[in-house]
Amino acid sequence: MLNKKRKSLLCLFFTILSLITVLDFCFAEKEEVKGKVMLYTSMKKAQLSALQIGFKKKYPEIEMQYYTAGTGTIMQMLTEEERAGRIKADLLWLGEPSCYYH
Repeated sequence: MLNKKRKSLLCLFFTILSLITVLDFCFAEKEEVKGKVMLYTSMKKAQLSALQIGFKKKYPEIEMQYYTAGTGTIMQMLTEEERAGRIKADLLWLGEPSCYYH
């Protein structure tokens, strides 16, 4: 088992990694963006509702798709997709959302 300090550091690492990915997307050159974005997440469907509403308001031309499962299941799926040579996820958000709030 991971001790509390290691869990906190791991959570912080993934939070920063997610933030960098989102900021990179947000500050990219503003051109008309259309298409789909695939999110792999361990969040529950009820938690995704607000995220989807906010995303659709900001990016009405982009369809947000998601796959939700436990972190272990998603990591296994990513491993299999990597072996097949095609990762389908555009963005990962793993871990309980409460990890991101202090």
